[in-house]
Amino acid sequence: MRSTFTLLLLSVAMVSVSCMEAATTTDVSSILVDPERYQGEIVTIKGRIVDSMSVMGYGVYKVRDGTGSIWVTTDAAPSEGRSVILRGT
Repeated sequence: MRSTFTLLLLSVAMVSVSCMEAATTTDVSSILVDPERYQGEIVTIKGRIVDSMSVMGYGVYKVRDGTGSIWVTTDAAPSEGRSVILRGT
């Protein structure tokens, strides 16, 4: 369940960092340690894209926030190196 939750954690719309600076974020390490706690909950993470690809029409990329990294899927893959704030379930 952990790997499925990690890969499909966020079905999100990307938002630039400047638009959501005041948002409360969740550390990636907290999600990885206890994924069931966040199952079905809306969370916000802030980090940098460290790996990015398109798979079957979806964007699949790894976000690193300093506490850990997590794979995310969305409609489009952003470029590596981009800072993002992501919100989703």
